[in-house]
Amino acid sequence: MASDRPRRRKPFDPTKLLTFCVSLAGLFAISCAFVWFGDAADHTLAVRLHTSGVTTTAHDAEIFHPCDGRGCPTVPSVRAVVDLPGGAERITLRGTDPDVEGLEYDAWSPAPDDNRYGGRFTVLFDPAHPRRVMEQVDATRHRLHSDVAVDRTLTLVGTAVVAAFGIPLLWDVTPASRRRTQEQRARRRH
Repeated sequence: MASDRPRRRKPFDPTKLLTFCVSLAGLFAISCAFVWFGDAADHTLAVRLHTSGVTTTAHDAEIFHPCDGRGCPTVPSVRAVVDLPGGAERITLRGTDPDVEGLEYDAWSPAPDDNRYGGRFTVLFDPAHPRRVMEQVDATRHRLHSDVAVDRTLTLVGTAVVAAFGIPLLWDVTPASRRRTQEQRARRRH
């Protein structure tokens, strides 16, 4: 009887494991690329502001707390009145990292006095583009502690893994090429 016979196990196919690993490397490279390009803009601006930026003050800061902490799609934002040479303007600061504890969700709230954006604080602006403004501590943090190099390296490594192993896998996905590969393996065994 056919049902009494034990089922034969399929032989292990290393291409499935390799496909899984290449897919993970690709997703990893894509996620690192997003972080790299996001951090790169703030890092570049911070370097520019430290070399040629102009120091001024800002006040009346407001912090936007985007969500309640469960899967936030965006980061908190800070806008403040910046004293520019042409007059004071309310500008959204770049590269901020505000403390949002105790602030209202999904709304602009005045920055508390004990917050680093509370009261008057020092900012740097780009004289060529006066609306590009960073708080001085944020600019130093982005200039010195940026993970741009790490993100760039991880993106390139992930892309190299995808290129090195993914392209050969693509050649082995069509039924005809799979059949050829199986025939070659069978010939090697005999």
